[in-house]
Formats: sequence, structure tokens, C-alpha cells
Amino acid sequence: PEMSEVVYAVTNLGFYKSINGGFTWIKSGVGLPWNQPRDGDMFHDPATKEVTLYLVEQTHFDPDPKNPKTVRATGGVFQSLDRGETWLPIIGNLEIDMTQIHQDLATDAYFRTLAYWFNTSTDDARLRFPDMPTSTMTVYNRVVASKTQKGTLFLVCNVKHDFSFGPGEIMRSTDSGATWIAVARNGIYWVNETDKAYWQSRNNPLGMNMKYAHLDFEMRTTDMDAGVRTLVSKPDGDLILIHEQQTLRSKDHGDSWAQIDDDETVPGNGHWVGRGGSNLPGVTMLMDTGRPEYLFTSGEHGLWRGTSDGDSVIKYGVAVEQLTGESKAIYGATSVCSVAVHPSNPDEIYIQQFRQSFRGEVRKSVDGGVTWTSISYPIKSQSALSPNMILQKDLMLSKSNPATMFFTVPFTVYVPYTPTLWMRNGPSDFNDFGVYRSKDGGVSWQWLNNSGLAPGCSVARLEMDPNNSLVIYAALNVVNIPNVPRSSGGLYRTADGGDTWHSVAIPFGIAGVNHVSVDRSTGAVYIAAGEAHGNASAGGVWRRAHQNAPWEKLFFMPYVLECYPSPANPNMLVASVGIGHQIGSLNPGVYYSKDLGVSWTKANYRLGQPGRIMAIRPDLTDENVLFVALFGSGWFKGVILPTAVRAFAPNLYLRSGHARAQLDGTASIGPSLSYMWTGPASNPTLSSTTDAAPTFTAPTIAAGLEIELKYNLTVSSPSSGTDTIE
Repeated sequence: PEMSEVVYAVTNLGFYKSINGGFTWIKSGVGLPWNQPRDGDMFHDPATKEVTLYLVEQTHFDPDPKNPKTVRATGGVFQSLDRGETWLPIIGNLEIDMTQIHQDLATDAYFRTLAYWFNTSTDDARLRFPDMPTSTMTVYNRVVASKTQKGTLFLVCNVKHDFSFGPGEIMRSTDSGATWIAVARNGIYWVNETDKAYWQSRNNPLGMNMKYAHLDFEMRTTDMDAGVRTLVSKPDGDLILIHEQQTLRSKDHGDSWAQIDDDETVPGNGHWVGRGGSNLPGVTMLMDTGRPEYLFTSGEHGLWRGTSDGDSVIKYGVAVEQLTGESKAIYGATSVCSVAVHPSNPDEIYIQQFRQSFRGEVRKSVDGGVTWTSISYPIKSQSALSPNMILQKDLMLSKSNPATMFFTVPFTVYVPYTPTLWMRNGPSDFNDFGVYRSKDGGVSWQWLNNSGLAPGCSVARLEMDPNNSLVIYAALNVVNIPNVPRSSGGLYRTADGGDTWHSVAIPFGIAGVNHVSVDRSTGAVYIAAGEAHGNASAGGVWRRAHQNAPWEKLFFMPYVLECYPSPANPNMLVASVGIGHQIGSLNPGVYYSKDLGVSWTKANYRLGQPGRIMAIRPDLTDENVLFVALFGSGWFKGVILPTAVRAFAPNLYLRSGHARAQLDGTASIGPSLSYMWTGPASNPTLSSTTDAAPTFTAPTIAAGLEIELKYNLTVSSPSSGTDTIE
């Protein structure tokens, strides 16, 4: 920061320094035991112009010469006061006496770490090194220097995803490394103050100091290797932590942490409104629940139900409450891929799981999701539950005979995180793909692929005729996976509840059908087709008005994942488009048509992952509302506003006494816009209430406090209407 031509690089092959802006580099590691840094950071004092560099070394283990039945550790954290020329250890009391730690999680992780380091098995590591060391250190992968407190730094290990061990995933020093304490304390080990005397001897605080949203119950009642994904020190000194997929903030240098990516509508009611970055894997939604509230399924975080109080947090907001998962039971059903509700009893809910606990089982609730029981186990594999997924789709109950149920297990499934965007569904020991039927309410299941469906096919989706439960359509997508012959899909139909299936003629050139839906008011059938690497002309949306009508192509995109007509207006269609590589991966996301496919509008505004949509659904009663599930950030509600005007102004986060700040409404959308800013009289005075980007002087507040100032922005267009945001 004082000499811009000086650049530092922390690499796995050593610490490097350039004094000419990166044209040449010199390896610099005097004082480092290995010069194998995992991470580095810097503190800059603008008053003295002092620059302190920090670096964390790869921890090395070797048999202790004094006792070969245990190991010694070398590595740790170092600082440089001469811009990387020489390094000094600042380990202090960082090392832990493992003979004083009584936590199975820490012990197991310790031997797992040794096994990886010595390239052996965990059992062998236990046999070779049975004596726990009295002084050792874990494998740290991150060092973070406070941006406001000189000498305050944090060391991070990731027990879940790295080869390291605890307790103490984040260690803090406030005296340049002389002493260290554990400041990320979650789980029953810390709640119960286990090994209290030992931690007190280190002057380490006890008790859990992390407050979560829906994970709070699990984080307090189990010992979890939650995993520190990242830790950042902001310019104002606040810390941002990604821990077990949740975003937490500390405003007191790690003394306490609170989750900030979910807002509870009322403290303690368990109704959460996400902020769009929750790292919750959305899977699908169910609109036909028999109640005004919809159901939402997720990977790793269970089944959720919408509540009616989301507007209290944000305009158009949808709050959700968890029905299965971390807040309800330890090791409950967390990865839910399909959900169905009894057609005449909304308290009777069925779910299926695609990985983790209860994978492949059908679970049932008769009290609206309060309690659950496994009633069958139709999809089985001997593979490990957590890493191996087996997606099951479109669990459904017959309206005329609810004891009859169906679902499908596709051979090929859409996965937005792979280069091909699809993969084989399930581990290698599972091959029972296809349609399943139960006639006894889900207790037993029959495989139906030998009743007319194409051999070796992949039944991607099912759709039951809303007016005749004996009629079911099966969308067969393309089988195009390594080591399996490519085979095209198609569309099949049964008119006898699955006893026999017959191919339905579809337009020439369609290699496979990704989705099929039936309009509940007109009976029209819609199919979505295409492939990520397929010909652009082979993808799109087609409509058949009735059984004897020809197919009409309504939408031209190479890879359409789903298409639904709105139950509120049959002329309203919604579709989700995947990435099409033959058109340069352009324009994935949400599309809608208000004129039965004559014209379409792309609708990705403020949608974080338009190329990773897992499901799309229209609202049951409002044609201008739709929902999507995103692979990495939960579910979103889309609102088609009646005007072409959109008000937009980002939130500001300011330090106390910031001289001048600026609100910014310039990203608002609409022709010939005028602006009006309003707020409480106690707010700072704006330079103008009618400018697009007025300025104000931020107030000075006491240290450690935080205040929130709220302004409303109304944008107006003479021809297109108005919109207001807070």
C-alpha cells in the first residue's frame, strides 16, 4: 500500500516478492521452516506507514524423536516486519495438548489428519502413534489480519473439508501471536464446557458464542465439523465468516458471531426470509398443497413451507419455516427431492430423499409435517449416503384413488455444476431407473419399465392429467453419458394408470423431452426439449391443443428444462432455459409469455443464478407471480409488475463519521424517470430529494454501536407508472 510496485505472492511453492510490479519475482523465505505457505495477509498502519506481513505454513508431522509413539508438528504462523525479506514465528501458545482434549470428533480428525500425512489408513495411524501429543498444532489453511486492530489476527482450519482437527476452527491473537484463544465455538463440546479446566488454564472463554438461524438447534446439540469456508476482515473491522454454508458476522473481533443471511419475521418464530445468498441448494416446489402455503424442497436443508409474513421483512418477501431438517431433529431428512400431498387431506404429506439420511425412502406425515415416518424403501444402493445421490422425481398421488402413487428415477439428470450439465443418476450399483407405482399408499412399489416404455430409457419427468388420473405422460430425455450408448428420448402416455405405455408422436428432430405439462383448464399438452450441447433448432417448447391436434412450436431456445401454463390464465406460460453451448451459453434463465407463446420476455432481473435453475413454477392464483428453485441460493419469488418501471437502489454500509455518502438510484429502470426520496425527519438531510443520486453526511455514533437509516425511493415515468422501494 505504500509502494505499489512491490507485489507479494503466496504460492504452494513458496513466498515470492516482486519489486517491479510483477515483471520479475524473487523467492523469499528466510526464517520459514518449509516455505510452503497456505495463505498470507497484511496489516497496514497508515499513520506510521508500517506494513506487517503474515503467513501460515503447511504443518508438517514426523515421529517425535523423544517418543516415536507420537508425533511432533512444525509449521504455524509467521510475521515479517521488513516486507517479506525475513520471517519470525509468532506461534506463542498456539499448540494444543491433545491429552487434555476429550472430544471424539477431535480425536478422530487428528488420526485422519495423520493418516493423510503419512499416506496410510486411519487404523494404521492409531497403531503407529497411539500416544496423544502434549503439544501439537493442527493444519491451518488461512490467516486473516484485522483491518483495524494492529496485532489482531486469526488462524483458520477447516476440519470438514481439509485434513485438520480441532477444537478451535478459528484461533485469535490480539497481541501479535503471543497468546491465542479459540473464538469460533459451536457444538455441544463448548456448550457443555468440556475440558473446562484446560481451557481456563489458557484464559480461553467457554460456552458457545455463535448464533445461527435454522441451524441453531443442530449447532448447539451436536458436535459438528461444520467447516470454515472463508473468513474476511472488512475495512471497518467486522468479520464475515462462511460456516456450515451460513454467513455470520462478528462486530467484536470474534468474541461473538451472528448469522446475517436470513431474517426472522418475529424473533423465535422460525419464519425465515433469505437474502439470496444463503448457499441453500434449492431443488423443487409444490404448489398443489391444499393450502395457500406452498412447499419447498432443498438439498441438505430439508422440506420447508411458506408462511404469510414475508412482507414484514421485504417487499414481495416470502418467509419459510422448516418442516424437516436441522431445526427439527438431529440427522433428519435433509436432502428432499420430491414431495406430494394427499388430494383431499393437506395434512398428509409424502417426501423422498436423494442423498444423506433416508436416501431412497418414502416418508409420510399425517399431521402437516410435524412428525414423519418412513413407510417404504424402494430405491436402494449399498453406496455411502452422503456423497452419492439418486434423484427421484414427480412423486404424485392419483386424485381419483389416492392410494395409487407414482414417481420416476431418471437415468440422466440435469446437474448445473458439471461441464456437460448432466450426469448418470446414482452410483454404479444402482440401475433400476424408470417409473414406479404403488397401489397401497406408498408401502410397496412396482417397477413399470417393462410395460411398454423404451428399453434403457431415461424417464425424466411425469405428468398426470389433471382431469383423468389414469392418464399419465412420461417425458424421456436423452441418454448421453460416458460408457453408455447414446439413445434418444421421446414422449409416452398411459391411459390405464401405468399398466401399459405407448409412444406419442412428436415433431421430427426432437432428440429427447425434458419436461411435459398439461393445462388444467384446456387440456393442452406442453413439452420442453433440447440439450446443452445439442442443435439449437432441436430445443424449445411445443404445444398440442388437444389429442388430435398437431404440435406447434412456441419457443426457440436450444435447451429448455421446463415449461408450465399458469393455472390462473392459460395464455400465460413460464419456462426455464438452461445453458446452450452452441449459442455461446447466452441467455439462460426465466422466460414468460402472456400471449400463449407468440412473444416471450426474459425475466432474470435480480436473479442470482439464472444459469442454475432447478425448477420453475407458476403461482396457482396470480398469473404475474412465479417461483424458481436455484441450485445454490434457495428459492426466489418472481413478480411481473404491471408497469415497466423498476426502482432500484443498493443498500449502503458506512463507517461512523464517514464524511459524505451517496444514495444511488441510477440503476432504476423506466423511460423519462423522475425521482423522489423520502425518510423520517430524524434522518440526515439529503442534498436533494429529487436527484437520482443525492448525497448526505453520515452521522457519528458511539463506538461499538450500529444504527439503520431508512429512505424510500419512488421513481415515476409519465408513460409507464411508478415503483417504490425502501
